[in-house]
Amino acid sequence: MKKGIRFEYRPEVKDRSDAIKLLDVLMRAAFIENLDTALEALKDAIEREII
Repeated sequence: MKKGIRFEYRPEVKDRSDAIKLLDVLMRAAFIENLDTALEALKDAIEREII
């Protein structure tokens, strides 16, 4: 059974592995609250050329 997830804080993306784990969590979630928080973390990692 899929679970929902809620982001209360911006997830930390320090490297490619963190980004992949975050994407995996997002893809497996049935619903996501505060999705923009997670997407901003991924966008920042891309802009900083971490991923």
